[in-house]
Amino acid sequence: MVNARAAIAAHRAAYDAFQVAVGDAPSLEAEDAYDAASDALVAAICPSRADAGALLAYLRWWMAEEIEFRKAYEPAYRIAEARATDLAAWLEPAEPTVPDPIFTAIEMVAEAERAHTVALAGLDENDAAQVQSANTAADASSSAFKRASKVMPTTWGGLRALAEFYAREAEANEPFSSGGRYLAHLAAAIAEVRP
Repeated sequence: MVNARAAIAAHRAAYDAFQVAVGDAPSLEAEDAYDAASDALVAAICPSRADAGALLAYLRWWMAEEIEFRKAYEPAYRIAEARATDLAAWLEPAEPTVPDPIFTAIEMVAEAERAHTVALAGLDENDAAQVQSANTAADASSSAFKRASKVMPTTWGGLRALAEFYAREAEANEPFSSGGRYLAHLAAAIAEVRP
């Protein structure tokens, strides 16, 4: 098996040679090379998402170019369609039908933290009722965070949201800490990468 990028380059070269050879009668050599390159193309390995994306884009281009001649390319055309469908399903997954629970958990923490901030605003430490209210809000915030730390994201977007949440929390609670910088870097990296 050949790597996707090498298969794309070989197929494009064979495709171009075949187009030039198509006149009154294409050379058998060009046609055989084109057929072999087509077989290698749909069987190409994709060691990375980038390779899979390149192969999907190329297959879509080739199928669009040759759609009016698809019957002449059978079964290669149908095999290319199937490979493109598989690659698209892997690279462009459908949105989940069930919401990721991490979003609710993060929002619960945010609500509890807002309530704690409100309880601390203008706190009179000599007023037992205000102190009790602030302590209750602090306990609720801590409990919400503990519950959230047990929830696992179920989607890539949820993982990204969790990394960003932890980065914000680290910055707010431990500014300039190494851990906070590491989390901020991780959150930024996750935002750049799509599964």
